[in-house]
Amino acid sequence: MFLLVPTQISLSLKYIATFSMINLISNLYRKTRNQFAGQWGMVFLFLVSMLTYSATGFMYFEGEGLGNKPEGLDWKTCWWWAIVTMTTVGYGDYFPESLSGRLFVGLPAMLVGVATLGYLLSALAAVLMENKLKELKGMSTVESENHIVICRFIGLTSTMQLVQELRQDPITEDTPIVVIDDFLDELPKELAEAKVTFIKGNPASDSVMERANISEAKSVILQAELNDSENSDLKNLAIALNIEKTHPGIHTVVHCLNPDNVRFFDRCGCDSVVCIMKLVNQVIVQELQDQGVHKVVSELTSNTYGKQFYVGGTPDDVDTFGELSEAFAKNKSLAIGIRRDEQNIMAPESDFRVQSTDQVISIASSRS
Repeated sequence: MFLLVPTQISLSLKYIATFSMINLISNLYRKTRNQFAGQWGMVFLFLVSMLTYSATGFMYFEGEGLGNKPEGLDWKTCWWWAIVTMTTVGYGDYFPESLSGRLFVGLPAMLVGVATLGYLLSALAAVLMENKLKELKGMSTVESENHIVICRFIGLTSTMQLVQELRQDPITEDTPIVVIDDFLDELPKELAEAKVTFIKGNPASDSVMERANISEAKSVILQAELNDSENSDLKNLAIALNIEKTHPGIHTVVHCLNPDNVRFFDRCGCDSVVCIMKLVNQVIVQELQDQGVHKVVSELTSNTYGKQFYVGGTPDDVDTFGELSEAFAKNKSLAIGIRRDEQNIMAPESDFRVQSTDQVISIASSRS
């Protein structure tokens, strides 16, 4: 019969306590893991279990005193050591000095810490990549407010020009822009760099519009579907009716291809209807009669160079169009007309009475 010396008995008890602690934490992990469903819940539970094991193990094996802390350990120090070790920081202010502490606590904490940190970093990178890919593929959901929605992607050059025009104006330079298209597979790099959000789907679909957060949008631009010019106006009319019926406060601008269909968009409540074909014919005739009109129109309708047309409010301290013209001239701007009741009154007489509800049509280098 062999007699065990006290040191051997103490060491055996520590081994038994270690395995008992491992078994206890393992049972606790199995019983509570169902309450932490999902990838991140399991990782969180595993980390808490391992931190608990490391802190309690450090207290058990090293609690009688370390070389650099003869007064003994407290729980605050044990938790600090466990966190520092598992995060691979390793300040070295505290460390297990006994063989059992190093073997059963220190080594598992370091190995598990490195493995868990690598797993978390890789999982985080995968989530970020997945979210970025979903954004580029148009599968995300818009959370911004007061944004501009552009329905249909009609080519990179045309869309980039539209975005740049919006970015050049002080009112819309920081406004979020969302492009909705059913045929675009991935948002081009140029548009992504311009901070444009892509939503893939048919603009006529309610679910697609909900993903674009249409209820919080400020404006909607309905571009013509050039690949199906015969049905483009009909499709845009359906989208416009849906928007005006559910969200009448949104400002809608429609590109109409057939001049005969302009009246239908007006009747459904669209705020602005642009018929390029009608405008082109007018500009062609004007260019024939007065050479250079095309360049004048191009400059006055572009935000990227020269001066532009602006339609804004009327100053409070003017009564006639002559006074209005003098006020604008002081700011190096030219007042050319009045917009009243959705009608344009161009170049009125100097004594023309201006109303407070009128809007001024002007030519200036900036909106202010």
